[in-house]
Amino acid sequence: MATQKSPTAKKAPKIPLPDMLNALDKRDKTWYSTLDDDQKKDFSPWLVMRYASSVDGPAYVQEHYLTATNQLCNRNFSGIGKEHDELHWLCIQAVGVGAKQMHPFLKPPKKGKKNRLFEWLIEKYPSLSDDEIELMISINSPDDFKMMAEQLSMQPSEIDAIFTK
Repeated sequence: MATQKSPTAKKAPKIPLPDMLNALDKRDKTWYSTLDDDQKKDFSPWLVMRYASSVDGPAYVQEHYLTATNQLCNRNFSGIGKEHDELHWLCIQAVGVGAKQMHPFLKPPKKGKKNRLFEWLIEKYPSLSDDEIELMISINSPDDFKMMAEQLSMQPSEIDAIFTK
C-alpha cells in the first residue's frame, strides 16, 4: 500500500545548506557547476546573500561579510537575472574569507502596513531611518505628537487624520 505525503510536510532541501555555506566560506568557484539541474532550479541567490551577509564572530569579520556582500552581490542584483545564477554564485563566493564561519539567517523585515503617524514623521524627518522613527514613536506619547502637530500650525482635521484609525 502506497503512503501519501502530508500536504503540510516539508520537502527535503535539494541543496544542503551546510555544503553551500562551506563552499561560500572556502570561496569554491566550481560549487555551482557541480549542482544537478533540479538543484540549479532551487538555487536562490537572494537567500544565499541573506546568509552570506551575516556571520557570528569578530566584528571585523562581520563587517567584511556585510560590506563585501553589499559591494559584490547587491549592486545590480536585479539586473543580472535568474538565467545568470552562476554569475551570482561567483560574486557571492568572492565574499568568503577561506575559513568556515557560522551564518545565522536574518529574517527579512515584514512588509507591514505603516501607520499614519509613522508616515507623517517620515515626511517631517526624511533624514531619519525607519528604526529611528520607530524609536521616536516608542519613547513619545501620542499627546506629544499632537502637541508637535499643533505647534506646526496644523489644522485639527489634519491632526485627527493622523491620530484616528
